[in-house]
Amino acid sequence: MKVAIPTMQSGMNGRVGSLEDCPYLVVSGLGMNDVDLVENPLIVLEPQDFARETSEPWLIEEGVQVLLVAQCDREAPLYLGRAGIQVIEGVQGTVQAALKWFREFCMSRTIVISSNARKTWR
Repeated sequence: MKVAIPTMQSGMNGRVGSLEDCPYLVVSGLGMNDVDLVENPLIVLEPQDFARETSEPWLIEEGVQVLLVAQCDREAPLYLGRAGIQVIEGVQGTVQAALKWFREFCMSRTIVISSNARKTWR
């Protein structure tokens, strides 16, 4: 399982941001050393230009199953959910803190996330 986290800064200390406008994505597996920083191929200048055809295949190809974001447009959880990618919105803090939370909290429990509902970080 891989998780992707958009950020404005390159590195683990960058703040979690919006998928549509952050220049970087941290893509991580469950291992502590399984972390890659990539330029966000999904970045767009206008939210209405965020193309499903671009985002779904790239995220699926990378093996991403969960997306942790500060915010995203209201359509993203719906179409990404149909592609099997769960969106957890409202994530705040650094990428490192979000990954720690995901690994410790989410992976230590059985979680069912509806593919057509927005989830909120708490």
